[in-house]
Amino acid sequence: NRKKGSLIAIEGIDGSGKTTQAKLLAERFGYEYLYILQSPMGLIRQQVESLRDFNLRFYYYLACVINSQTVIKEKITAGINVVLDRYIYSTFAMHKALGVDTGCVKMHELPILWPDITILLTVDRQTRINRCRYRGEQKHDKHLEQSNELLETEQNIYMKYNDLVVIDTSREDIESIFA
Repeated sequence: NRKKGSLIAIEGIDGSGKTTQAKLLAERFGYEYLYILQSPMGLIRQQVESLRDFNLRFYYYLACVINSQTVIKEKITAGINVVLDRYIYSTFAMHKALGVDTGCVKMHELPILWPDITILLTVDRQTRINRCRYRGEQKHDKHLEQSNELLETEQNIYMKYNDLVVIDTSREDIESIFA
């Protein structure tokens, strides 16, 4: 029952280059790009975010990852290589940074397909701020994810996971990161 396609997950804080690099990787190597907040789960994101209940938010994002499994497994089984823009580590790192007790869920026991490789893109504060300014204001930029202290805490939490390949994107141009 071996899978045919490969699965890469790109993780990191806002402004680290996740979306840009995931899309470039997909384009350059023929992978399919997939963002986890697929319908129908993505449709209720705004309502969940507006409640400002971080525990609820944690379970919502877990549900998004679990909900994506059907699509991911279908693609992998069909021999399609997939690159994910955020996955399970993003859910845990952000919510740990927010003070949620994520220990009530055993991450490695979740019913999900684990990536062949998970890449963590890191970035320094000033580079992140510059990138976010350059890309223009996004809807989610008005939310809590833009707190510098929170993002630095989140990035430090990511660094505690031993199974991630870490790439510092602070001094790299877009084209050279996966060159």
